[in-house]
Amino acid sequence: MRISLVLMALFGVVHFSNDFQVNAAKRPLRIAGNFEEIETCKNVKVFLQVKNVTYRREKNGITLVDALLPTSKNLKSLSKIEARVTDCADGVSYNTCQYVNTYRFTSGLCRLLTSDSMAWSGVVKAISPPVRCPVLAANYVMTNGSLNMAAVEQFAGPLFPKLLGRTVLAEVRGYDENRELFACILLKISFLRVRN
Repeated sequence: MRISLVLMALFGVVHFSNDFQVNAAKRPLRIAGNFEEIETCKNVKVFLQVKNVTYRREKNGITLVDALLPTSKNLKSLSKIEARVTDCADGVSYNTCQYVNTYRFTSGLCRLLTSDSMAWSGVVKAISPPVRCPVLAANYVMTNGSLNMAAVEQFAGPLFPKLLGRTVLAEVRGYDENRELFACILLKISFLRVRN
């Protein structure tokens, strides 16, 4: 249950301080959520693709993501976002991963999509042209996308350090105003300790 609450923070709640002090005698350390994989779900028809993904590890340990996001249909509004989350204790293998929950969001989704207090705000803000409802069919580009760890830390509170060394797998599905699948994205995010 505790890990479930921590993982819920990945899919958005509120905004907090970004630094996690591990030892006052040392430089501040933070836990960073790094995207290891981002891709379009296979074998489903979607209108938003994730293509040409590249990952760059910065000196501070954070991984930044670039990708092309061609969108082939206008999206007037989002009717539902679902995130199926699996937690892995130490990497991804059949005996270290367990299904956590499927989180469903159905209210105020266009506002939620662009909120600064959401875990995905570092990805959404990295997309150009800017993403907002309605989302027009276009060739979007993500440059330097990252996870908003402040939002994760805010929600997780004292459980935040338990993310260290864990990997989260998520299948995130977004549905249009007609409840038709619009996007399906697979994410693999690992959590590690980094220095400022």
